Amino acid sequence: MRYWIHFSFSAGSDFPEWVPGGALASTIAHAVSMLLLFARLPAVKIQLRWSFEKFIPHSLELFRIGVPIGLLGAIFSIIYIVLSKNIAYFGTVPMAAISACHRIEGIPYFISFGFSVAVATFVGQNLGNRNPDRAEKAVYVSLAYAVLFLAFVSIVFIAFGKQILSIFVSEQAVIEAGYAYLFAISVFEIFLAAEVIMEGAFTGAGDTHPPFFISIPLTFVRIPLAYFFSISLGYGQEAIWWVISISTLFKGSIMLLWFRRGKWKTKKVGDIVA
Repeated sequence: MRYWIHFSFSAGSDFPEWVPGGALASTIAHAVSMLLLFARLPAVKIQLRWSFEKFIPHSLELFRIGVPIGLLGAIFSIIYIVLSKNIAYFGTVPMAAISACHRIEGIPYFISFGFSVAVATFVGQNLGNRNPDRAEKAVYVSLAYAVLFLAFVSIVFIAFGKQILSIFVSEQAVIEAGYAYLFAISVFEIFLAAEVIMEGAFTGAGDTHPPFFISIPLTFVRIPLAYFFSISLGYGQEAIWWVISISTLFKGSIMLLWFRRGKWKTKKVGDIVA
């Protein structure tokens, strides 16, 4: 996981006046989406049954699966708050650049996330049907599609990154700083697909500890490495971009290698509904 949104506004900008309207629009959009989803649900009969005997083991099972993924998102956000302070050391230009770049980078990330959701569903379904080999094949097929897409996106970023950035910002310094970021992350962008899709595969198998214990340390290490290379050694803001990119390479690679071990096939998720 690498996607992070940071909004920054220059002094005298009119954008802050849009914030309340943007917040209201977002709330309305989420509410309408929820209503449409409920409207599309088929008519089902829900029977609530209470069993104190099963409540504790079922609760523990839910916590075992859900807590690592929840903590992963929370700690990731905290790490990036600290990392943003390192970026801000170099002034407003890199902060504005990374703000624009993360909007652009959202395209490949959310495509990968879509594959991840599909993979999680497919893995859970096939493990439930005791067909782990079919689940594994689906993961690799999804990964192949996502890698092809992200490879194409990387080429576009490298070839037309400055033109894309010019849609969002007009300052040439910000465009140059932003292009340096897009170039760095594009080199190892395909490993973002491995990281996100493997996370979905582990989640579908109910084995959420590997993503947590792989992603958190390798995301956390961005903070000292970014400081060391960018400030201590004096390589500047571009060193931060490469630290982010290379850590994505390691996260995606290790996640894939761990998945190939196959221990996730032996995980059993308790019957929460029964």
